Amino acid sequence: MRLVKEELGVKTALGVSNISFGLPSRQLMNQTFLTMAMMPFTYNISYGIAFGLISYVAIKALSGKIKEIHAATWIISILFALTFFLTH
Repeated sequence: MRLVKEELGVKTALGVSNISFGLPSRQLMNQTFLTMAMMPFTYNISYGIAFGLISYVAIKALSGKIKEIHAATWIISILFALTFFLTH
């Protein structure tokens, strides 16, 4: 974590080291970590939250739990993904 703080100058990601790898809700932890990691890398909180929603849909879909994803969540995450790909 010292390397993250010194090299990137990021002080908000220091809580990332507390993530446990044996929790039953591992998918939720992965999505939370990806959201936290993307905020300082993109210098934008809204991009981090959007990436968190996209990763939520991707992780649920890849783990075989597609039926748990609400239709509105699909639509919003697809719109966020299109925004990322078309504007950057």
